[in-house]
Amino acid sequence: MDKIILVLFLICFSFGFAQKERSLIRDGNKLYKDSLYKDALNKYLDAVAENPDNHIAKYNLANSLYKNNQLDEAEKLYEELLKSKDVN
Repeated sequence: MDKIILVLFLICFSFGFAQKERSLIRDGNKLYKDSLYKDALNKYLDAVAENPDNHIAKYNLANSLYKNNQLDEAEKLYEELLKSKDVN
């Protein structure tokens, strides 16, 4: 019984992190759409900090870097995404 409770707790706990990450991406998307690129950049940075493997957050972060004229950083992130095994 204790194992079942522990497993359920871990599932709920990990689901909460995914929700926060998605919420940060959504908030960043709204800011980006409103041309608030610096604010969007910060939301995407937070989302990547939550999950460094989230390719959507990284792609959006690269776009925000580009819009903030941080071209070298954007290029590095785009290249990283292209080299990733998970991106087809």
